[in-house]
Amino acid sequence: MEGKQRILFVCTGNTCRSPMAAGLLRHLLAEESEGDKFVIESAGLAAWPGAPAAGQAVEVAAGEGIDLGQHRARQLTAEMVAAATMIITMTAEHRDAVLALTPEAEDKVFTLIELGAGGKSGAGLDIGDPFGGSLEIYRRTWEEIARHLERAWHQLFFPPGREREREKRINNS
Repeated sequence: MEGKQRILFVCTGNTCRSPMAAGLLRHLLAEESEGDKFVIESAGLAAWPGAPAAGQAVEVAAGEGIDLGQHRARQLTAEMVAAATMIITMTAEHRDAVLALTPEAEDKVFTLIELGAGGKSGAGLDIGDPFGGSLEIYRRTWEEIARHLERAWHQLFFPPGREREREKRINNS
């Protein structure tokens, strides 16, 4: 795994939002033939280690062709933060908790919405927690994650100057 960028998604329990975001980013990177350059992981601030992804998260992801059936929750550690190239949290509170754990990670911790907005911070930085909600709530959460992740990943992985490379790859597939 040396030389690969490590992207770590963080939420509360690591059974809903962060596994959905990690699964979606793996999928997007695989579509772009970029997956071998990254390690995509997720963890939770209050995770029950070994817990599976929420059934509704698994179902919604499966509807998008993404398998979360093997996901198992992990508790966030300072070592995970140190090893990550970038940490993407689901809320501003999550970001603040990561920084309380490892203040030196300040330059690599962002909310997903901040990244989707080009690094702009401010109000409205949270992806709501669907835990315990209906399948429809999980679908809306998935759509929100997808919208912000797609905005963010194009800026991060295909910055100005790489658009032609991306268009060429799409046209050749």
